[in-house]
Amino acid sequence: MTPEQQRIAIAEENGWNYVGNAIGMLYGYAPIEWQKNHDAVGFGENLYELPDYLNNRNAMIEAVASLPEEKRNEFCMRMLNIEPTNETWGAASTLKQLFDFFTAPLSVIAEAYLRTVGRCEE
Repeated sequence: MTPEQQRIAIAEENGWNYVGNAIGMLYGYAPIEWQKNHDAVGFGENLYELPDYLNNRNAMIEAVASLPEEKRNEFCMRMLNIEPTNETWGAASTLKQLFDFFTAPLSVIAEAYLRTVGRCEE
């Protein structure tokens, strides 16, 4: 997926309705809950620029935090490079894994998120 496709897919997973690309900006209809929590200027009724998940860590964290608990667990396992299994998942085995998890580039976080929600080709 291109970065643009990733951004659109993450937005759609978070309730956005992608409309199009104008003047280099991706825009769509924002979910009501998002509008209540953000001081963003829209382009019309509920029409806003999509969050820039690949360049804004806060936006990406917000997307990950919106995952249901089971999917958040799966996401964490992907980020720690631990294969999800049917067994109970344990804590990270090394401090390096935790460091890598917390300092991962947004492109890596976005890919793990999209794989978790089934929106990224393996």
